[in-house]
Amino acid sequence: MQTSSYVYWEKQGADNLCAVHCVNSLLQGPYYNGADLNSFARELDREEEALLGTKIADGESQNYDASGNYSIGVIEKCLKRFGELRCVNIMGAKTRSEVFSAPHLESGYVCNQSNHWFSLRRVGSGSPASQTWWNLDSLRLQAPAKISGPQELSSLIQSVVGQGYTVFVVRGDAPLPQPSKTANSSGMMTLSSNNGMKGMYLTEREAAELAARAKTAGTSIGGGSGAGDSNGGPNAFTMIAPSGVRNNEQPQKTDWSALGSGRSLGTSTGSSGPSPQPKNDDPELAAALAASLNDIAIPNPGDEPAAGPRVTTVQVRLPNGKRWTRRFSLDTNTLGDLFLWMEWQSLEDGKTTTAASGGQMPLLTSLAGYDVLKQGFGPFRRKFHRVPATQKVTVSGQAAEMECTQLGDAGFEAGQEAVILQL
Repeated sequence: MQTSSYVYWEKQGADNLCAVHCVNSLLQGPYYNGADLNSFARELDREEEALLGTKIADGESQNYDASGNYSIGVIEKCLKRFGELRCVNIMGAKTRSEVFSAPHLESGYVCNQSNHWFSLRRVGSGSPASQTWWNLDSLRLQAPAKISGPQELSSLIQSVVGQGYTVFVVRGDAPLPQPSKTANSSGMMTLSSNNGMKGMYLTEREAAELAARAKTAGTSIGGGSGAGDSNGGPNAFTMIAPSGVRNNEQPQKTDWSALGSGRSLGTSTGSSGPSPQPKNDDPELAAALAASLNDIAIPNPGDEPAAGPRVTTVQVRLPNGKRWTRRFSLDTNTLGDLFLWMEWQSLEDGKTTTAASGGQMPLLTSLAGYDVLKQGFGPFRRKFHRVPATQKVTVSGQAAEMECTQLGDAGFEAGQEAVILQL
């Protein structure tokens, strides 16, 4: 088997299965299809039913939907077939410090915003320094995009976070697989699946040629719709140059075709010397990320009610260890009030939390969905699943009217309530 000369690539078409392409690109082979991920999602639903002692309504799922979107738990289920691999949110203080001090030493990253997933992956043999990093975004790119060195990788990750993505680093007790292609096979291959996806094993030269052909044909490497064309697709990321390079310049849209040309982001010429190590205490980066949130509007939830016999104090424990606390009326406040406050609070925290503190979290409204686990016993233990920018919310698998369901009717009790936010 030849393993070091190729990168495995899947291009998203009209299938809306970016999570499948993300997993296969991360694992560097045609391992899964949509049916596989649906099966893993149902497994997770059954595990959550057993844990919570509740029943999810027929046709409903907490871990996937009809649009082809999946939870991070499904992604991890796929990875665990290859060892005890897990996805760790890089916004934790310790993880963030480790990642940005040496991002190239990790094996891969999973990036998610709303219903889009893609991966960044280190591929090749030998030491990490001799291997190549690739951006394998199946939606925005027409070919794998080579990432030139630790500085460019760090800048890309920072940009993705600044655009509202949640980024997970893949870690565990087993290495991620390398691409495995037989010596007598070449070019495009059709996967052994029923969903019509196609995958390719490409050399670095072939990846560059594929990108060049797509660009010549008028297909933007920085864009592309879910159907694979260049009309109306999402914009390229805005890259944030490292400290010392910016000089008050306006942020430039990424020229994806320049990735792999030997240039470091934020510079105009190549450099034969080693890339400087990124810092995780960049005040300009923190200011840039915070400024990007100023254009987002979430209504202020207003004053909280005074303490009283039908009032509860809700304490939310966050993934980064911090807590939010606010009082609510069991009779006049609804689930909508609770989620509006949480989403507003995540926006306010994002404006004031510095990157160096490691306390930043993804903006809740940028996620495809998030869960709130309410502590308690029996019927008072609930799992709320919220889909931002909609009125969709489920309570332990049952659909609920977010703006009409009072907190008292949703199982909250007077006094104090502790809930856990899961992303």
